[in-house]
Amino acid sequence: MLPITNLMLPAVLAATQSGWVATEEAFLVAHDPADSATYGISVDLEEDSAFVAAYKDLHPTGVETGAVHPFERTGTTWVEGDRVFASDVQRQLFFGSSLAVSGDTLVVGALGYDNAGQADAGAAYVFTHNALGWTERARLLPSLSAPMDYFGSSVAIFGDTIVVGAPNNDHDPTLDEAGSAFVFVRTGNSWTEQAVLRARNPQTRDFFGTSVSIWGDTVVVGAPFKNSMGATLVGAVYVFVRSGSEWTEKAAIRPPSPMSSDHFGGSVSVWDDTLAVGAQGVDHAGIDDAGAAYLYERSGTQWSLDTMLTAHDFSDRSEFGEAISLVGDRLAVGAFDNTHSCTPFPGASYAFARTAGTWVEQAKLTASVPGSNDQFGVKVAVWGDTVFSTAPFDDFAGLTWAGSATVHRITPGTSPNYCTPGTSAGGCQAWISATGVPSATAPSGSWLNAVGVEASSDGVFFYGTQGRQTNPWGNGSSSQCVVPPVRRTGSMSGSGVPGTCEGTFCVDLNSLWSDKPQLDPGAGAVVQAQLWYRDPLNTSNQTTSLSDAVEFTVGP
Repeated sequence: MLPITNLMLPAVLAATQSGWVATEEAFLVAHDPADSATYGISVDLEEDSAFVAAYKDLHPTGVETGAVHPFERTGTTWVEGDRVFASDVQRQLFFGSSLAVSGDTLVVGALGYDNAGQADAGAAYVFTHNALGWTERARLLPSLSAPMDYFGSSVAIFGDTIVVGAPNNDHDPTLDEAGSAFVFVRTGNSWTEQAVLRARNPQTRDFFGTSVSIWGDTVVVGAPFKNSMGATLVGAVYVFVRSGSEWTEKAAIRPPSPMSSDHFGGSVSVWDDTLAVGAQGVDHAGIDDAGAAYLYERSGTQWSLDTMLTAHDFSDRSEFGEAISLVGDRLAVGAFDNTHSCTPFPGASYAFARTAGTWVEQAKLTASVPGSNDQFGVKVAVWGDTVFSTAPFDDFAGLTWAGSATVHRITPGTSPNYCTPGTSAGGCQAWISATGVPSATAPSGSWLNAVGVEASSDGVFFYGTQGRQTNPWGNGSSSQCVVPPVRRTGSMSGSGVPGTCEGTFCVDLNSLWSDKPQLDPGAGAVVQAQLWYRDPLNTSNQTTSLSDAVEFTVGP
């Protein structure tokens, strides 16, 4: 067994809601990180076992096949086992395109497999675990195969049943890339194809099979590029149920308010009678591609929309819903293009819990060292209080696209975020978060971020160390949540299109304190911070508004 590179960092901040605290448990990278390995391109988690794929990893022979990195947790330490490879040593196999685990069985997609001369037809590999490790038991191939079907783009497993998506599969010459999903069942040690699943109303380039999920005799398949009701690329989700060995389509679900480029069904996850669907292209409150997640409940054979979730601090191009993972009453949602930490599109993920039938956001999760276009949150996995978020395009240790994964634990506690943001004249609410590692000595690496600000409004962050409060800010809807005396950052110019809520602000506190030591609250200080910004059309408080507030502790 190989001890994982588990970088022990000071407490990493994550914005949390409703009495939950997120703590970074581990930062995982391959024991031999390499350029372009894209470690984290897929992930799954079951109890204390986790699997992270790097689909451009090198085989021991030096061929770029891809690999899966298994981990086991003891206490709070994650230990990497021997890497898992396919028996087929083929360049650009893309082994690890997708993966899923159920008990001692692991299924791994390889969309680049060349099947009988058919380039990129795709395959899926099945492994089982015993005392000697993971052993390949089967290579799954579909009964219908063609070049560039990308069979293996998505996989799911429940007990003795596996479903594999082939989103580029053509139905006939008039239905290019309509997509299919294939069901395989295990009898003894043998796997056989049981069914080919297709939508009743297929269209060209639906890409049915982009996402798949299974629970018992229920399979859910996403077709995120389906056109619907006069709109393009709306997306749809299909539910199939097995009776005996026969599979029947029982529901075709579309978003409640379909709009072009919603990509509803880009991710799906089913658990018992609850279905979670990601739609990363949904526009929300005038913000493009903010994204959404939809939760459905089944009663009998009918699926009904329970709720639509968005990030509390939704922002332009976050693409919340790109990845989704549902286990019982816990949900993780990836927003791989979310912007924070003064860095464009590093990505984030969000944890939710269902309590007394209501879904509540627990935490916003970010990397401790975010990088531009890392795509943190492009894949997520949840189990109990543990959330995995991957960043396959993280340039770790100077290696381009080496990739990484971050493990967070979500536990009850006092939320860092408090107070309710004021509502601007334009209907905007500014949300503040603190990310990174606050330090009294580090030259950079700790950020205050604000999103949802009235666009083109100037603002300033202010902070203190005397505790929390909730005092009305004049006669407006804002509250002053930081006990005086306060210190402030420099004035910042607003961004965004006037009349929208897409304004953002960001400052690196460590850098500020390094340049101006007199503003440094010192190691061990508990800091409360808030955003003040101009609200020109607001008739109260001298045309100003305030965000919510966040509390954090400064490290050495």
